[in-house]
Formats: sequence, structure tokens, C-alpha cells
Amino acid sequence: MSFVGTTGRLGSGDLTDPVHPHERGRRAIADRLAPVIAARIGS
Repeated sequence: MSFVGTTGRLGSGDLTDPVHPHERGRRAIADRLAPVIAARIGS
């Protein structure tokens, strides 16, 4: 199991409300997680 911290990764412009990301926020999350996942599965 792996943990990827996300605190401070999104700004208010990435959120539809104080908690939920909109499209730009989801893209920022994906851009951060994709290399971590790829490294973990060996791609």
C-alpha cells in the first residue's frame, strides 16, 4: 500500500466548493498521481 499526500496540492481555483475539485482540479490530481501509479506498477 502507498500513500500520496495531497495537502496543499489544489488551490481554491481548482475546487467547486471547499472540498470537491472541478475539471482543472481533477486534472491536477491525475497529473500528480499518474507517475506515482506508473512507478508502483512498473510501467
